[in-house]
Amino acid sequence: MVVQGFEMTALIYAFLALATAGFIAMLAVHLASIFGVTYPLDHTIKFLGPGVFIVFLPTVLVMTRLTRDFKQKDI
Repeated sequence: MVVQGFEMTALIYAFLALATAGFIAMLAVHLASIFGVTYPLDHTIKFLGPGVFIVFLPTVLVMTRLTRDFKQKDI
């Protein structure tokens, strides 16, 4: 059981790092667009949209596992 918990923890941190990198990249795109400078980031925008769906499924699975002891209305 410890090995499975370790693998799950490693996976959670990997997706957390991926989500954090995506957040920072999207923040950079938004800040650049406010200042009107988007040309350095044009090629990265096409990766940020689908990246949300890459981290969405693991987030839902982890949330379901962590909140299984709570009532649905409390989540």
